[in-house]
Amino acid sequence: MKKQQWFWGIFFVLGAGILITSKMGWFSYQISTFSTIATIFLAAILIQSIVYLSIFGTVFSLAFLSMLYAGPLKITPLVPWTILAAALLLSIGLTLILHPRRMHHRWHQNARMKQRQQQHWQYNHQTTTTTDTDDQSYVDIQVSMSSNIRYLQSSDFKQANIYAYMANAKVYFDNVTIQDAKATINIDGSLSGIELYIPREWNLNIQTGSFLSGTEEKGSTSTKEGPIVELRGQLHLSGLTVIRV
Repeated sequence: MKKQQWFWGIFFVLGAGILITSKMGWFSYQISTFSTIATIFLAAILIQSIVYLSIFGTVFSLAFLSMLYAGPLKITPLVPWTILAAALLLSIGLTLILHPRRMHHRWHQNARMKQRQQQHWQYNHQTTTTTDTDDQSYVDIQVSMSSNIRYLQSSDFKQANIYAYMANAKVYFDNVTIQDAKATINIDGSLSGIELYIPREWNLNIQTGSFLSGTEEKGSTSTKEGPIVELRGQLHLSGLTVIRV
């Protein structure tokens, strides 16, 4: 409804401008006030008919416009019945060939489908950030289409599995204790950004495969005096940042 109001509002404003300029003699061809107003309405109907794939509306709008300007077009002998008969036959023929209702239904079906897909995408991609704390030895972290901050506080940490899909994940390991002098962190990231905050004492061994991805280390210099931690996994169009604290 709002789009139609905008359309007709702009069209009437342009029509007022055309009417004024035509009466001022700024056009090389002088037309009457009635012809100007009729042209504006017929042009509006023509545009609406094209948008909604109406063959009859499109053809008859052009027919009436040609009748209105039969003199300049030098088709006066065809006015009115020949033009109207030709418009009727042409409309019927094009309808049988093009099936405009089917096209119109398909066009609107595709438009509604795109609108639903866009709404679904917007709904699923709303930025939501959750914060959790985990004190287990084995931790699974799954983040999809959102943001998650996870604080690990295990007293006997052994393994963390991090899965991220179109997400932002931050995992803090600075409050965990490794009893066996060895632990594992598995990463599986797609279209995501993953940040790992680890103690600088850890002897981190990074063995990640990547496709159009990057791995970066920041923070304090590693002393490598602590336990060995294997960082494994795959990255696809993602970024992994290891921050030593």
